Amino acid sequence: MVDLLINKIARFNAFGVGALSIFLNLLLLYCINAKSTKHMAQYRVIMMIMCGFNIKFSIVHMLSVPTVHIHELDLLILNTGYIKDVMLGRILLVFFVFSFAQTIVLIASHFANRYLIICKSHFILHYSTCIYAIGFIISYFAIISWTAIFCIAVWPRRPEMEDLSANRGDRLQSQLFRCLVFQTLVPIICAHLPIYLAFVLPMFGTRDSILDLLPLPIAWYPAIDPIVVIFNVRSYKHQIFQLLRIPENTNSNSATMPVYGRGVSSQERTVRNA
Repeated sequence: MVDLLINKIARFNAFGVGALSIFLNLLLLYCINAKSTKHMAQYRVIMMIMCGFNIKFSIVHMLSVPTVHIHELDLLILNTGYIKDVMLGRILLVFFVFSFAQTIVLIASHFANRYLIICKSHFILHYSTCIYAIGFIISYFAIISWTAIFCIAVWPRRPEMEDLSANRGDRLQSQLFRCLVFQTLVPIICAHLPIYLAFVLPMFGTRDSILDLLPLPIAWYPAIDPIVVIFNVRSYKHQIFQLLRIPENTNSNSATMPVYGRGVSSQERTVRNA
């Protein structure tokens, strides 16, 4: 009875959050194409790759609905989706495991890209062609994943790198750095931490069936990721507010505050106007 309830909760979580994730990532793709500035030329491509990966991750998760079942000291990853074919279910689980592993690769590629643009611009100028080829080959043989290949192969080119390096102190760099930090924390907290706990807790003899709910936050990660980007990059946030027709009160204090002449009180100003 408990296992049946957990399966229903897992399916509802996978389909509900998965549909929300696909919508939010498509919305972010729209904002990226509509409001990205020239200073975001390189980062724009990476964010589009991240959106594509999030959509793929959500679709695979919705189809497979993976859950963890703990029996004594054994941990089983089960396909509890609506697809009942055994072979297809196994294939979906393999795709899910690959997608799960790609999150770490994307985080590392994300950090490497920003570090090279900001801190090692001379390295890119001298070795861009060679490093491009090496990164492509390593990612191909190590990951065997087109998503990871494209992410690592997106190497900063000379004009874009010079443009970004010239604007290191710009507010945009601070916004992108906040995005990078949050985009690192979200998959670690929502995806990796629950799975690590699911592996570790059975070693200590934990038998509670509530542990079967540990994989539920995995579906939240691709839905939270676009929210982080939208609300940290000001131009994207403004675009969303315009779409939803939400007024922004960025200068509300200056608009409502009365302004008087220096050394002249409000009473004196009233007398003069009269």
